[in-house]
Amino acid sequence: MIKTRLKEILEEKNLTINKVSNEAGISRPSLTALVNNDSGGIQFETLEKLTEYLNVAIEDILIQTKNEVKFIYKSTVSLASIKEVEEAEFKQKSKEKFVQVNPSEALPFKAFIRENESNGKPFYFVVSPLEKNQEIFGILINFYRIDKEGNQAATEDLEKFFSKLSTKGVIKFCNSIIKTWLQFYGEIEDVYNQLSEMIIIDMTIAEGTGKIPLVAYIKKKKRGKGIYLDFDFFEKISPIKGDQKYSDLIEFISIDTDPNYSDIV
Repeated sequence: MIKTRLKEILEEKNLTINKVSNEAGISRPSLTALVNNDSGGIQFETLEKLTEYLNVAIEDILIQTKNEVKFIYKSTVSLASIKEVEEAEFKQKSKEKFVQVNPSEALPFKAFIRENESNGKPFYFVVSPLEKNQEIFGILINFYRIDKEGNQAATEDLEKFFSKLSTKGVIKFCNSIIKTWLQFYGEIEDVYNQLSEMIIIDMTIAEGTGKIPLVAYIKKKKRGKGIYLDFDFFEKISPIKGDQKYSDLIEFISIDTDPNYSDIV
């Protein structure tokens, strides 16, 4: 993505848009758009006027930035208080349209997607284990968006995001989410001894058509405590196409483990 450094250059030279517009012979709307990087393009004549007036090289004005996509999320229950919340009794009745459950049954997260320095609308997702005979054989990840009254809100942007993920992109997402969930769940239960050798991961979007089922084998680490998810079999049979270039750009960030983003969610 190509951007201009005009804002920084004008500040360094203590120049205003009006002054440059008048003295360099560039229309104020066009110059404002370039300064704010809202322009769809720049004409050679305009670029020549700017380099001459500002006494800078073309490479000082135009810079190329890498497209960035960040999926940033945080649990609505802190890791430090997870055990206390799990063991506490509900002290008040559930409000209409809201259901109270223990974190071990459904751990809620708040998230948003940051693309090219622009934050998308926040949404939520819940991670829930599926158990049988005290063994976890599956994990549900359900995405949704609600308004202030608790009503379902539009999720077309989420469906579009997940439709662009390649098989490797979906796997990268699952590894990030489940790693964080295991860290929380491990404070409540002995999760590593409850996991089945193979688990089904089902991702769904509420009020939408998106649904992504995955299969992973659980491999225990040879050293230390913990496990990793083996998606080799799923990669071979996956029907997911998606956009690999777009998926390669995505960084999945858990604020619970990365404090650099603690002031965003």
